[in-house]
Amino acid sequence: LTCFGQGDVRYGTILDNTEEKLLEKNLQSEVRLQETLIEIASQYINIEVEEVGEIIQESLEKMGRFVEADRAYIFDYDFYENNCSNTYEWCKEGILPEIDNLQEVPIDAIPYWVNKHRKGEAFFVHDIRQLDPIEDAALLDILAPQDIKSLITVPMVDGDELIGFVGFDSVEKFHTYSEMERNLLFLFGQMLINIRNRQKWEKALRLQEEKFRNTIANMNLGLLEVDLQGRIIFANQSVCDMAGYHLDELKGHALSELFVKHVPIDYQLKLIDTMARDLTESMVVEVINN
Repeated sequence: LTCFGQGDVRYGTILDNTEEKLLEKNLQSEVRLQETLIEIASQYINIEVEEVGEIIQESLEKMGRFVEADRAYIFDYDFYENNCSNTYEWCKEGILPEIDNLQEVPIDAIPYWVNKHRKGEAFFVHDIRQLDPIEDAALLDILAPQDIKSLITVPMVDGDELIGFVGFDSVEKFHTYSEMERNLLFLFGQMLINIRNRQKWEKALRLQEEKFRNTIANMNLGLLEVDLQGRIIFANQSVCDMAGYHLDELKGHALSELFVKHVPIDYQLKLIDTMARDLTESMVVEVINN
């Protein structure tokens, strides 16, 4: 408000800065959302595979609370079985969970939803009352019992493969997502793909390693695994039986400290050099039983 006057007459002008304040508020909100994503990303670095599920659950809650959603969730698509299932879910206090009711949901019930995801686009409904009661009857049968007012689901695409989606429900009030919010939710979806891929790869690697070690443990052939300093990392049961040691007694010790008789230093150096270059070398040594 600006005032000026002449004599007993006063004039004034009023400037409406509502739009400016709204833009500033939106900008601050987007900055906080970016900070939330950075915080979540930092949690995903160097976590153990056993912690992945817990961290995903925590990140769902953070994102859900930030965008003022009442329910946040992750679904996996199974196009072979032609359905999708709720795998993670967070609900705000007072909001009923739906994860048990949303297993193996037929994809045929949500064709438009899935088509949007296949195109790499979000599926957004500001007001589910705007859905066609005939054309969208199957979708309404799923959403209406959950008392959903608004929702957004963002596809999770791994390369060219659509593997699922992350979604947010508004139950207590209607909600509209800004373009920036949608873009950052896409980023969150990609972060989820990366961490779940890491979980899958590490589980597969551990399974293969376990199979390998079980095979080695059951071999009649003795096998030792040593580092470049000649210290024992692993020994199968055959070696332990021949040497009279338990594995815990062998690990971390040099061969010469325990049961291998003297090996000429030049041959030891040759063997270490061969190992360092990923080559194979055979040698015969005399061992001493414990």
